[in-house]
Amino acid sequence: MPELSLKQYQRHRDGLLRAIQAGLQAEPVYPPRSPKPDEAFLERLEALRNWRKVTGKQNNVKSDVILPRDVMFAIATRNPATMEQLGEVMVQLPWRHQQYGEAILRVLETY
Repeated sequence: MPELSLKQYQRHRDGLLRAIQAGLQAEPVYPPRSPKPDEAFLERLEALRNWRKVTGKQNNVKSDVILPRDVMFAIATRNPATMEQLGEVMVQLPWRHQQYGEAILRVLETY
């Protein structure tokens, strides 16, 4: 990376020095921590993982073909109780909703 030219140095040195001094005196900034998921969510997610793994093996396909990971997380988060609610989560996957919707709801019944 090229160094600053004399003209750039003269133009920006005071601002750069102020920014460095302010940064050295400031408290560190940490990104916000994501809250830990609740136990019910984790149980639903694990149950859905197990179901899609078994279903994938039965159909000789990878588990993501049965239910993509992002959709599985959305289902575990929303915890739908009806086919209509599940359809809202699976709006981009109408065939999978029709094919696997009842089975997914059975998995979620105990959670």
